[in-house]
Amino acid sequence: MTLPKDGVGSLYYLMQGFYYEALLSLSSVIGLENKKYFSARVIHCEKKIESIWQKRYYGDRLIYQTSNIAKREVLKDQSDLDESKKIVQKIKEFQDSGDSLFNKIEVEREPESCLTDGICFGICLDVAGKFLDDKDVHEVMKEYQKGGPKEAAANQAVYQLMTYQFTYDKDLQHMVEQIMLSGAFESIDQDGILYAFAKHLEVKSYFEMPREALLAKNPYATDRNKILPTRFNTLFIEHSERDMSLTETEKLLYDSLVQYSEGLIAKAKADRKASEAEFSGSKNSLWNALIKFTQKLFGKPKDRSPQELIFQGIEDEVMRYQMREIRRNMVYVNKQKVMMQYRGCRLGDVSNIFGLPGTYTKDEDVLENARQLEAGVYEIRIGTKSGGHVILLKVEEDSHAYILDPNIGMFHSKSSKETYGLLLEIVKSYSAPKNTHPHGKKGDVNHQLSFYKVEKAKKETVI
Repeated sequence: MTLPKDGVGSLYYLMQGFYYEALLSLSSVIGLENKKYFSARVIHCEKKIESIWQKRYYGDRLIYQTSNIAKREVLKDQSDLDESKKIVQKIKEFQDSGDSLFNKIEVEREPESCLTDGICFGICLDVAGKFLDDKDVHEVMKEYQKGGPKEAAANQAVYQLMTYQFTYDKDLQHMVEQIMLSGAFESIDQDGILYAFAKHLEVKSYFEMPREALLAKNPYATDRNKILPTRFNTLFIEHSERDMSLTETEKLLYDSLVQYSEGLIAKAKADRKASEAEFSGSKNSLWNALIKFTQKLFGKPKDRSPQELIFQGIEDEVMRYQMREIRRNMVYVNKQKVMMQYRGCRLGDVSNIFGLPGTYTKDEDVLENARQLEAGVYEIRIGTKSGGHVILLKVEEDSHAYILDPNIGMFHSKSSKETYGLLLEIVKSYSAPKNTHPHGKKGDVNHQLSFYKVEKAKKETVI
């Protein structure tokens, strides 16, 4: 009896994987310097075994295979580390210049080589940039068959280091912009919405907070004129006589936005109260000792300023769900904007096709709308049980399309119908998070899909 070719290949990489696993175990015991490298080689062997059976399953639809990890030579030399440090340095330079987006991004620690992590976003950004430079699909994909180059690994490494700092004005403005971009309002323009909020917040006396912050780190207890950007204050003056006539749907959206802004205020006040209590307690070592002793006996109390405060006042359950999704996406979007600006790209919005995040109860409905996408390059974010994954879609003028899943490879489809089927098949290969949509039915699978168009950035915006 002879093993099929696929079986022989799998056995070869399995034995190789055992070899590097043994070296990894040995390095843990005797402290070899190459511990991370051996770990990465084990992952490469696993990827090889997966790729053998993926090709058997997908057949001719899969035209190139890829590994969602950096190339071996990158892993060995850690050449992505220098690239990561360059990106972090640029980010810090833009922070020093006062750039509003970059000042909401923090890089918490020094970069490390992205040795054993999946680098799906890093690969997709790198490939998207080359597609936008009109490079041939086949020439581009040949570079990724054995893993991603140092640029892709560095993209991912820095992206994972970044954290997005929420501030009241940016949070509210992002929510308004997302709802406006989806075409949800027709009776009023964005300036009118922003004016309405300025007026609403004035009435709510949010600006009556003390001028001096107890703690410098608290972004909410500042001078009233700095809480909202100048644009809001200007709009309040310019549109003070504006009257809004809204449809029933628009009224629901507007009321939900008001309730959301009230939630942000409640969260800000709770944060401030917690900060004041912490500040007062820090002065008294006896008080701190008593708190620690009590917590040891009875456990720590629940978070005094939970995120739930933001959403609990939103009366409509569907809007509450959608606003959660918009705010969750805000973190990914702003971190990606920074990385894309560095690589000469920008994120374009396609909410006019897909509506608001959280609109759909199941994957099929989202992907059906993907048939309307014009020629271009698109990033698709897939929510999973373990977090998230990113794939890339390149739509051609003749309805042909290329789909890149860094975990599998590049697919080619010849019609929008075939593209829909392939996307659905790829998406469903990942474990979906729990479907919490208010209208979700038993059996509906919802990967919380988000589509964004990747475009060439204007030269003056590239960092």
